[in-house]
Amino acid sequence: MRRIKPLPLSHIDEAASIEAACLGSAWSAEQLADSLGREDFCYLGVFEDDVLAGICSYYLVADEIQIVNLAVKPEFRRRGIGRALLTYIRFDARIQGCSKILLEYEKGNLAAEALYRTEGFRTVGERRGFYNGTNAVLADLEI
Repeated sequence: MRRIKPLPLSHIDEAASIEAACLGSAWSAEQLADSLGREDFCYLGVFEDDVLAGICSYYLVADEIQIVNLAVKPEFRRRGIGRALLTYIRFDARIQGCSKILLEYEKGNLAAEALYRTEGFRTVGERRGFYNGTNAVLADLEI
């Protein structure tokens, strides 16, 4: 059974490992734990039969949500977990009165590009050399 919920502190080390494995550069467990208490920050875990399968973190800034990281363990990919996280975030955005969701991803990450495009995100720019020399694609979704 799939459950999406705010990540419990007891899973911070595992979440940091998922970020490091999937994203290359990631926040440390200490940085994640420090962020959990912030009112403007949300860190979600997706649990498949009580196994942490994916994570997503985002900030609430003014009337926008800014997705920081979204990662799914390789063995759980292509099961709709990324899409489920985006659906959850879209719902939260509406509850919070947000009008837009912003994110960025590494140019050339075709899986991310396909997911975000099918979820309605549009490309709005690039940051040159943002990911160790590779450009970041900036995208947004109007709510």
